[in-house]
Amino acid sequence: VSAVDDHANTYTLISCNTGTTGVITCLLYAKNITGGTNTVHVTASGTAAKFFVTGYVSEWSGVDTTSPLDRSGTANGFGTLLSASTSMATTNANDLVYGLGVVLGSGVEVIGAGFTAVENARNEYKTVAATGVQTATWTATVSGTWAANVAAFKNVVSAPDNLVFSSQPGNIASGNNFSPDITVTAN
Repeated sequence: VSAVDDHANTYTLISCNTGTTGVITCLLYAKNITGGTNTVHVTASGTAAKFFVTGYVSEWSGVDTTSPLDRSGTANGFGTLLSASTSMATTNANDLVYGLGVVLGSGVEVIGAGFTAVENARNEYKTVAATGVQTATWTATVSGTWAANVAAFKNVVSAPDNLVFSSQPGNIASGNNFSPDITVTAN
């Protein structure tokens, strides 16, 4: 999975959770971005292009502009409890913890304790004031196959700044690339 946008911001892939569960979740970020009205072009190929794809874009202020990613992690499984933890303890005391959790099927995800939903319950965040292993959690209303990602970003000083959400789902046949355009407006 890769992304480019109309402002020439550079996107870095944090992780793609490509377990054998039939659900794939990927996280990317761009640091020190040029803001404003923007279109993000996402391309998924290979295994990631074979599944239903939905994109979410969030813009945050106060994040370290040089080296924002502190730690990340992925997990997948089956059931009603979704959980992903960072692979190691965070190194920064003031992090934004962002999680993405998706359950396959007709269930609805409910955000974990201490988190705030970002537009829907699949995306959640919280800020922390101490180092440690960070875990994003969700509860699904129906048991199903799930995948989850978590990322901790350094030096967050505030909640989302002018958050705008856009989603373009697509059902992709094997061998085709998925290239949705996600329009983001930020002030």
